[in-house]
Amino acid sequence: MSFRVICAGAHLAASALLIGTVVLLLSLFGGYEWPLWYIQGSERIFGLLIFVDLCLGPLITLIVSDAKKPVRSLRRDWSIVAAIQVAALCYGSISLWQGRPVALVAAVDRLEVVSASQYSGLTEDSLKGKCAEAAKLKLAPGLRVCWAAARIPKDREKGQALLFSSLSGGPDLAELPEHYVSADEVLAEYHSLLKTVEQAEKLAPFLRNNKKIQSFGALADIRLIWIQGKERAAAIVVSKEDSAYLGIVTE
Repeated sequence: MSFRVICAGAHLAASALLIGTVVLLLSLFGGYEWPLWYIQGSERIFGLLIFVDLCLGPLITLIVSDAKKPVRSLRRDWSIVAAIQVAALCYGSISLWQGRPVALVAAVDRLEVVSASQYSGLTEDSLKGKCAEAAKLKLAPGLRVCWAAARIPKDREKGQALLFSSLSGGPDLAELPEHYVSADEVLAEYHSLLKTVEQAEKLAPFLRNNKKIQSFGALADIRLIWIQGKERAAAIVVSKEDSAYLGIVTE
C-alpha cells in the first residue's frame, strides 16, 4: 500500500505543479482575470482540467501501481495514464486559450466581453489603434484586455444587414473590429454607457436590489456600466463625480 501511495502522491505533486503553471500562464497572458473568467463561464473548463489532472490521474495511478508488477508493466501503465492526462491537459488548455477574453467592447448600451474564438481571423493588426489604455479610462484599470468601442454603421442598409446577420447567428457588432472607433474616441463611448443605478437596473435585472452596490455609498453618487459575458453579467461601479473606479459587482 505504501508503494501505491508514494506513486500516487508523486503523480499528484507533479500534476499540481503542471496545472499551477498552466493557470498562471493563462492568468498572465490569457486575460483570465476576475470577473472575466467567471462571467464567461470558464470555470467549467478549469474544473474539468483540475478533476482530470489532480483527481482522476493520481487516482488511476493509485489503482494500477503494484509493487508486485514487473517494472515493464508498471512503465506501460504509467505511460498510458500520463498520455491520457497530457491529452486532456492539452485539449483543455487549447480550449481555454481559444476562449480567452480579448476585448471589452462598448456596444449600444453595454460592454461586451469578446473572446478570441469570436473574432473571425483575429490578428493583432486588426485591433491596433482601436484599443484605449485602461489607465486613461480609469474605469477598471486592473483588466488587461483591449478596451474598444463599436458603433452601428450610419448607413441604413449596412446597419440592417448587420442586424439581420447577428439575428441569424452571424457575428454581432462587438465582434467586428471594422466597426470599432479609434482609440481617441473610446473614452467618450465608455462614458456614454454610464448609467444611474435606476437606469442600469432596467437594462440588467441582476442589479435590482443588489446589496453589494449599496456598499459603495449613496446610490445617487455612483454610476454603473453593464458588462455582458457569455454566461453571466457584471457591472463596473464608478464615482459620479470623477468616474473613479470603485469596484465590480457580478451576477
